[in-house]
Amino acid sequence: MLLFIALLLHVFSGVASSNDSGEPSICSILNYSGAHNGSKYFLSNFYYMYIQQALDVCSSCGMYLVEVNDESEFRFVQKIARDSKTESLLLSGSDKIKEGKWVFPNNEPVNFKEWTNGAPDDAGTVEDYLAINRPNGYRMNDVKDEPAYIYRFLCERAINSEDVLDQVK
Repeated sequence: MLLFIALLLHVFSGVASSNDSGEPSICSILNYSGAHNGSKYFLSNFYYMYIQQALDVCSSCGMYLVEVNDESEFRFVQKIARDSKTESLLLSGSDKIKEGKWVFPNNEPVNFKEWTNGAPDDAGTVEDYLAINRPNGYRMNDVKDEPAYIYRFLCERAINSEDVLDQVK
């Protein structure tokens, strides 16, 4: 994992912002995408290879992979994907522990789901993670965790007026 982060820092070192130590920040690969209902959202400007990498980047930046809790938030997330012309966008949620039981990483249930036609279906293999993509009208689909599937991801964080990240426009 550290090798992945070091590689990202090297690749983006020409455009990365610096932290207090003058070193490039992994958070510079996230672009502010808007605020909705008490949260701010940051879209990755690169594609991850494994889901854990997306989770790690969000966590390293004091955020979490977007957890869609209701229809209003889902429409907001869809708008971000459409406006950024994102082909595929990873969301938080998995049924890896128990097939058909979708939960967030904190084991809270995923209560809002707007599946694309026929999903979730495991597509004849194991598909344990949530994503939306353009060909499915940005509706939810179950996806694999492997490099053959390339997704951007969206980090979320609660708005806190005392946090420096909330000064990002």
